[in-house]
Amino acid sequence: MLQHLPDIEHRASSSRRRRRCGALMCRNTGIYWIRLCMYVYLSVMVLLVFMSVVVLLFVLGLHAVFTRERADSSLSFVS
Repeated sequence: MLQHLPDIEHRASSSRRRRRCGALMCRNTGIYWIRLCMYVYLSVMVLLVFMSVVVLLFVLGLHAVFTRERADSSLSFVS
């Protein structure tokens, strides 16, 4: 019934699997560079989103101050 699944008792030892994974990592370094570049790109995108949210709050605060000063006539655009 479950003959297509590997037998747990016949799995390779842990050190053998570790050695094989280490060999694959040495042969496939491009994958790790791509992964590193993706993580750097993702962190830059998160930083930009955070900065845009902060700038939006700053602009809304400035707009409130501008509106209040304009209403109090303490701000004039006449030269």
